[in-house]
Amino acid sequence: MIVQGLLDTDLYKLTQQQAVCRLFPTAEVMYKLFNRGGHELSEEQAQIIDDAISEIESIELSNKEAEYLKSLRYIDPQYVDFLKGYRFDRNEIKFIYEGPKNWNLFVSGPWYRTILWETPLLAIVSSVITAEPMTKSTLLFQKELAEYKAKGLGSADIKFAEFGTRRRVSYQLQKTILQSLMENTNTLVGTSNVSLAKTFDLVPVGTHAHEWYMFHAAKYGYKFANKRAMDSWCHVYDGDLGIALTDTFTSDIFFKDFSMKYAKLFDGIRQDSGDPIKLAYKAIEKYESLGINPEYKTIVFSDSISSIDKAIDIKKALKNRIDCSFGIGTYLTNDLYKRAPNIAMKMIWARDKDFQTQPTIKISDSKGKSMGPQMEIQRCMKDYHMEDRMNSLTK
Repeated sequence: MIVQGLLDTDLYKLTQQQAVCRLFPTAEVMYKLFNRGGHELSEEQAQIIDDAISEIESIELSNKEAEYLKSLRYIDPQYVDFLKGYRFDRNEIKFIYEGPKNWNLFVSGPWYRTILWETPLLAIVSSVITAEPMTKSTLLFQKELAEYKAKGLGSADIKFAEFGTRRRVSYQLQKTILQSLMENTNTLVGTSNVSLAKTFDLVPVGTHAHEWYMFHAAKYGYKFANKRAMDSWCHVYDGDLGIALTDTFTSDIFFKDFSMKYAKLFDGIRQDSGDPIKLAYKAIEKYESLGINPEYKTIVFSDSISSIDKAIDIKKALKNRIDCSFGIGTYLTNDLYKRAPNIAMKMIWARDKDFQTQPTIKISDSKGKSMGPQMEIQRCMKDYHMEDRMNSLTK
């Protein structure tokens, strides 16, 4: 089985699901897989994906997994009880295959249920696209490569977490790599994979993702999306899991909304697109304008950390002006192949009992990563009086 259990997922999917169950139990959404790399699938590969999706239906939370979740202070016992009865339902999946270049995946249904599909689906597709057999020699080489990376990151005092579940080659390889990282550096702060965090007694790492802000925009409007999203998160987690995501509607819009209240409530921010150093200086400037010492705040850099040197350069450029941490995914768990998977799954519409179906958008700080109807993007930018930036963000 490609997916190794209900906890073989990213922490942020579980924490968001818990928040959705509490705050938005009647919401419905649709997700779409975005094949940014133009990856082709053969009929045989498509069948493997289809079979793997069906296998996921048999996954259930074990008693040991339930006890582990209850040990995490921000996970409610009631939510764990819900997960005990949770089962994936492939009726929520629409897998379209009409040829090697013409395929896609959609997920739709109640948000509190469908939210868990993203990580296993991306892990399945990534594994199939890579299609690399895990021989003993391959595993040994990957372990040695992870050792080299761990020592390089450690010698530069780079704090980092392993974020590689969604675009990995396999669970086995991810496990091997994580073990090697643990053995060869003391700067590894955790992993986003809850199952592996449990196995290796590591800190599970993660908070929330773009979809959290995208849904709040659909429900409350673009003008209030960032603020309501952060308010909702604080309402559920009361200061835990306090890293805010900056780039759902561009970091410029985020920092307009990042008032004293949020700057003090959240431990820091995550950079996931655009120029990491420019974003860091925006954050430093914002904190200083509010009279907050940025040295006591954190930035998690999680956008395409593709080399040790990139992480080192970012840290050096900031000269200890703000605490730096890194979320490293593909570079650790799928970096040996000519074309590592470039795939993502994003929410494309949402609705709830108090609003009709609303398209959802994301306006990234990087060209090519924005998504959603152009009309909606224009509405969002107009709300923030940023129409002049339309071309630079969407082309």
